[in-house]
Amino acid sequence: MTTSNEFGKYYKTISNAELLSTLENPSDYQMAAIEAARNEFLARQLSDEELKEAREILNANQSKKEKQKQKIKNIEDGIRTTGLNFIETLNPIQSEAPSTEKTIKLIVIVFSGLFLYRFLKDFNMHISFVKDLPRFPFTSTLYLLPLIVLPIALFSFWKKMSIGWTLFTICATFSAIAILWLLIQSFLWQPSGIDAVDNIFGSSPILTLIIQLLFYLGTFYLVCKRDIRNVFLIGENKMIATIVITAVFSFFAVYVTT
Repeated sequence: MTTSNEFGKYYKTISNAELLSTLENPSDYQMAAIEAARNEFLARQLSDEELKEAREILNANQSKKEKQKQKIKNIEDGIRTTGLNFIETLNPIQSEAPSTEKTIKLIVIVFSGLFLYRFLKDFNMHISFVKDLPRFPFTSTLYLLPLIVLPIALFSFWKKMSIGWTLFTICATFSAIAILWLLIQSFLWQPSGIDAVDNIFGSSPILTLIIQLLFYLGTFYLVCKRDIRNVFLIGENKMIATIVITAVFSFFAVYVTT
């Protein structure tokens, strides 16, 4: 335990403002510390001018601490509000139809999560396509392009930029067509009778493809709603042109590469 003598030695080294702060907050210190601080204060015999200067320094320090506390509180409140908004956005039970802002956030959150999951899950495959660029430029580019375009699309979609809606719709259309193509191939697929070959080149699970296709159809319904398009200044003609042109190109691309 610290002795009165040790406290006395310490208080001789601190400033007048620090000494005054100790005396004004006795509940924060031991009785021996307060007694030593009081003795040091009396020993210094501070003038009115020195007391005024110490008080100004003390007030300035307290004001600085209050500002820092308020800044930390604002950050905490911001994090808390963001977290609550995030939870509310993902809440499957809504008391009313989600607003346009919530719908946009939901799309960005869901597709960002899916992108990160697929990117990490298929990372080795991504590297393989990068290495195959010199030998198979068209196929590799077709595979890698969404990995580059989708993050840009999601960021600009979140910022409510017109190009964001266009790029996101192009990516969604391409993915939907690719899934539709796999679904058609799965229905047409016939087993070869060779288990080793069928295990490698077998059809994709039909139910999984149907669920994925319905997911993208739901996404199209959301992004093509008038209130969403109005935010991005997308007219009906541009909407139709974007989807149709992308769909035609996507069918051609998947046909050539399969």
